[in-house]
Amino acid sequence: MRKSETVDLTRRESYRFWCEVTTRFADIDELGHLNNLAAAVYCETARVEFREMLYRRHETAQGVGFLVVRTSVDYHVQAHYPGAVEVGTTVIRIGRTSYTLGQGCFKDGTCFATGETVTVYANLGEHRSLALPDELRSGLGSYAVSPSSVAT
Repeated sequence: MRKSETVDLTRRESYRFWCEVTTRFADIDELGHLNNLAAAVYCETARVEFREMLYRRHETAQGVGFLVVRTSVDYHVQAHYPGAVEVGTTVIRIGRTSYTLGQGCFKDGTCFATGETVTVYANLGEHRSLALPDELRSGLGSYAVSPSSVAT
């Protein structure tokens, strides 16, 4: 079962963190709508903004960091240039060494794409996963739709 099956990523109420991204002319395809890669980039932009906000509060040791190990995007409807895309981010799972983010891309009030990303906390020099520190786990939990429903 995909983790997003427990959270409806197409609903604005599913998100506690928001990022606005301006569409670019380069984001459209020959049919005039935002191409598939653009949605992935919008999710990446919001994911990086979320991490920077969260990690500033939870500094990590040198040589320790985060690795994206899986990312997926589902497309629901067409969206068009120009304008802004609002990207919501929520935590849908916290594991021992990793966490899963769910995201939704909204344009003109409609969710046109959703995504999931699994990130692992790791010793970057040794290429091995590490247990998430309690303070980071707590910070991630505060961005879950329902902190008590996040699997740990």
